[in-house]
This record gives sequence, C-alpha cells and structure tokens, in this order.
Amino acid sequence: MSGLDVLLVDDELDVVEGIAGGVDFAALGLEEVYVAQTSQRAKELLQSRDIGVMVTDIEMPGGSGLELLEWVRDNQMEVVTLFCTGFANFNYAQKAVELHSFDYFLKPIAYPALQERLAAAVEEARRLRSLASVRRNLPGLQLEQKRNYWLRLLTGGSPAPAEEGAAHYGEDGAFALCACSLADGSEAVGNWKRYAMRNVLDELAGEEKMSLEAIVPLWDGAQCAVFSGVRPGALDRALRRLEAFIKDYLSCWGNFYYVTGIALEDAPQAFARVKDCLADDVCSQGVVCRAGDYVKRSIPYTSGPRVQEWSTLLTAGRIQELEEDICAHLDRLSAREQVNMPYIKAMRIDLMQMVHTVLGQRQIQAHALFSDRRFDTLRERSLFSISHMKRYLCYVVRTAGDYMEYMKESHSAVGKMKEYINAHYQEDVTRGVLAKVFFLNPDYLARVFKKETGLSIGGYLQDIRMNEAKKLLAHTNVPVNEVAMGVGYDNISYFSHVFREKTGLTPVEYRRRGGG
Repeated sequence: MSGLDVLLVDDELDVVEGIAGGVDFAALGLEEVYVAQTSQRAKELLQSRDIGVMVTDIEMPGGSGLELLEWVRDNQMEVVTLFCTGFANFNYAQKAVELHSFDYFLKPIAYPALQERLAAAVEEARRLRSLASVRRNLPGLQLEQKRNYWLRLLTGGSPAPAEEGAAHYGEDGAFALCACSLADGSEAVGNWKRYAMRNVLDELAGEEKMSLEAIVPLWDGAQCAVFSGVRPGALDRALRRLEAFIKDYLSCWGNFYYVTGIALEDAPQAFARVKDCLADDVCSQGVVCRAGDYVKRSIPYTSGPRVQEWSTLLTAGRIQELEEDICAHLDRLSAREQVNMPYIKAMRIDLMQMVHTVLGQRQIQAHALFSDRRFDTLRERSLFSISHMKRYLCYVVRTAGDYMEYMKESHSAVGKMKEYINAHYQEDVTRGVLAKVFFLNPDYLARVFKKETGLSIGGYLQDIRMNEAKKLLAHTNVPVNEVAMGVGYDNISYFSHVFREKTGLTPVEYRRRGGG
C-alpha cells in the first residue's frame, strides 16, 4: 500500500510550523506534509493531493474546522481528521470526534502525545483504505451500481433489469427496507450527523451479520436503507442500538420504520409502505417500529375555529401571543396523538388563507411578501414534523405581523416610497416596481401616494430628476447628455423637452444663466 500524506490546517502559521517540526512524520509512514492557513486552501489541497490524515483547527476565519470536515464528508473523502483548539469547551466538536473515531487536542501542543495520536490516526486511515480496496473488488455489482439498481427499482424510474438483481443476489434473495429520518430540533440537521448515522448503521449491520446494500434518498435528508442477509430480530436490534447511539452522542433523535423478508419483486410496494409510515408520523421522537405495526389513523381536522381566533390576534398585531398559541395548540395535539401529516397540511392551508385575507385587507400582497427562498425552504420542510410546522407557521405570522406594523400608517408607507424613489431616481421607478418592493397592491399604492403628496408617482420622480439635473447643470461642467443619463433619461431630446417644461429654459440656457 502506498504511503499516506498529511494536511495541517491552522490560520496561525507558528502552530503548523511547530507541528511540522515537532512530529516525526516519516516514522509514522506519512510521506508528504501539506500546510493550509485557510479552509479554502485546505479544500484545494484535499482535491488535488492524496491526503489520508488531516489536523485542523476548529476556529478559523472563513470557515471552521467542523465545516471543513462536513465538506470532506459531503465529497465522500476518506480523511481521518484530528481537531485542535484553544478552547476547553467544545462538546459539539468532541461528539463529532468520538463518533468518527477522530481525536482532538488542546493548544499548546505536547508533541510526543500528538505523535501517539497521529500514529492511531494513520492506522485508521490505512484500515479505511484497505476496506475501500476490498469493496472495489467485490464480486457482482459494485457499490455505485448497487445504489443505482435499488434507486431505479424502488423509485419507479427507468426499469431495473431483473437479471441485474438476480445476477448479484440470486433468485431467492430476501431483503429488509428501513425508512429513517434524523432530527435535533434545529431547522436542518448537519450533514456530518447524517454521515455519522450512516457509518454507525453500516457497522451495526456488520455486527449483526447483515449487509447494508444501499442508501436511497427520500426528502430533506431522510433516507431508506436496504439490507440483505437479515436474520430474525437482527434489524430491530441494530436500529435500537443506533437510536440510542445518536441520542447519546449526537443529541438527536431518529425515527425508523422497517420491513423484513421482502423479495425483490415486492420491494417497491414495501418501499412505499415504510415511506408512508415515516411521512405520516409527525409526532414521534426516537421510534423504532415495524411498518406493519404502525396504524395510520384518519384524524378529523378540528383547528378551523382556532384559526378564526388567530385571525383576530393577527389583525390586532398581537404576534407573540399568536405564535405562542399556535405552538401550544400543536403541542397539545401532539401530546394526545391527535395529529398526523394530513392534519397539519390542512391546518397549513387554513392558516395561510387566513394570513392572505388579513394582509389583503391592508392591500398587502401576500404572494409577493412570501416569495423568498427562506419561505420556500420552511414550507417544503413543514410537513416533516410538528417542530418543522411550528417553525414555518411562526415565520409566516411573524413576517406578516412585522410588515403590517412596518406599513401601519399610510403616510409612513408613502414616506418609505419617497425614500426609495429618492435613492433610485436614476432607475425606471414605476408603481409596479414599488408594488414589488413594498408588497402592496399597485392601484392602492398609487392612490395613497397621490393622496399624501398631491403628485403621481411619475410626477414625483420627474421632480426629483429635474432638481438633480439643475444641480449638475449649475455646479458642474458635466456635458448635457451625461447629465440626462445621470438622472435617469436615456433620450436627451426628451430630457430637454421635460426640462424646458419645468423651468422655461433649455438645459444649455439654464447652465449659461448659472442656474436660471
């Protein structure tokens, strides 16, 4: 086996030089020592060199060591990583270290101790490479071929040839499928946690003498694992150990719905079953359940009257009270197990209609207000769990309430529009543009503006442009055509026509008179 290279990453040059000089890398079997002072440079080296071991600081400008490790995992690189840090409180990093069989140490560095830790890291790197070599030479389907085969078979894409599966698995093969999700209460679980869960699942499967054949992606990080060689009770034991592990070491919870004893031809139906269980269960935290034991219930939707009460709170601007009541209502339903995915979907529709109505009464265009990526992301995730739905609904009502407050008084709204025009008079500012900027009905916007200022939006814009043109003509030597373009006119003839209408003078005459 060829030698390994090591990468040292730290924004403090003295640190990396100290490690480079204080450790006998040759004795460890490490051939080349590369140095990076930024996360970006580290990524370049990882892509262009054969790095087996990486020592990286946790806190660095431009990207932390943890983020760098997530990037490594996302790019499926087998790099054994050791963290170094100057901070004693780093539980988050420690969990990542423990889970991935990595290590950490505190600055200042004791080089003999670091030498020992690096020796262990080198052995781990060699083990991983040996394992990768074995996998590359597996008979039958290669790993990528397996994944593609199961992806086609389960998701109903291009057909998976029967002979392709039979050639590898045999005609009497029986399989198990498990739909699983990972959550930690945050908006999105870190990729490194998902990677860690997959690694531990692979190890537990091996301990139970079964094989993890493929991982098929579902939605927002949820996955379906495919197993072969599953003995009675083996998968349930492995999943319960996995759930306990991620709870203790990742501060997460996982939900797992599985079926066993599935023939190849029945796999698509089993896949649909475990997916359906996982999607329907929006309340559980840390459940391991055979899909056949999960009972989907038809839960009548009862939150309609509550939404009417929420309409009153939103209209009154009592946003914090509204958020608290929404969350408490969903928590109560969850505690009584009186909610599932269809229920929260119906509630989402009901509440959004209410928000659109309240905003519409104030001439605020809800579809424009809720048209950013943040809204889209939260909405996509809202049906995955009660916590995701609470996050989405609170974002909606908070955004609506904040904007209603922002545009509370018509003169305040007009003042904001005037400020926008004053700052963007060189651009093509129309009522349509302002409607998009301020999420207001364009007819309402134009009517309120005229009422408050006595001018149309176009008339106000023209006055601003002419005033700026007068200043430039009176106090600079900028050519007239450049003055016209500088205040938003690309047609000098039209600019001169408007200027004369406003001042009684042409731009040239105005300049000659020193300002009229």
